[in-house]
Amino acid sequence: ASREGDQYALAATYFHLRTGKTLFEGSPAQVMAAHLRREPDLTPLPEEERPAVARALAKRPKDRWPSCAAFAAALT
Repeated sequence: ASREGDQYALAATYFHLRTGKTLFEGSPAQVMAAHLRREPDLTPLPEEERPAVARALAKRPKDRWPSCAAFAAALT
């Protein structure tokens, strides 16, 4: 667990709450691999929310927002 991991989980949960969909589909192994290697399709989100969510879901933790609060502020 880390601040960056919490932010990724928050962004994934936000996507699910806003769209009713998960970021990736498939078997548990396929979903795990997708989280590690694929970029999610964020088109179900409103266009203005996509950049903030995409940054929170960056594969490299250092490319994410500096905090969950900064991510939330970017969405408002």
